[in-house]
Amino acid sequence: MEAGLNEAVNTANDALFHLQKADEILGHAENWGFVDLFAGGMIATMIKRSKMSDAKKEIEQAKRSMQRLSGYLQDFRGMPNMTVDMNGFLGFADYFFDGVVADWFVQTKINDARRQVKDAISEVQGILDGLEEMQ
Repeated sequence: MEAGLNEAVNTANDALFHLQKADEILGHAENWGFVDLFAGGMIATMIKRSKMSDAKKEIEQAKRSMQRLSGYLQDFRGMPNMTVDMNGFLGFADYFFDGVVADWFVQTKINDARRQVKDAISEVQGILDGLEEMQ
């Protein structure tokens, strides 16, 4: 039991690390999004998109950890649904129709993703707190 509990705590900590890293990176993407929105330019767009891609990788790592965690916690319900899909039309539109409207939509997606990450951080932190109380 103790080994499983320790593994669950380690897995929750791993998920939390990746979520916090994603939040930090999304904050940078958000800042570059404002630069892109108000000053424009291909360089700002490229940096913003790079940050979004980095954040997506962190979110994917966090999701894998959270899936492992849910295996340890059979009774756990309500795992956050974190979806960050930056590949579709908005990514295409941001590069090829680089204008205020496309930039505004991408900025909204960044904000939505960051809100989802913050919700997931709260949820994982609550689980971690409960696991640590059990130790």
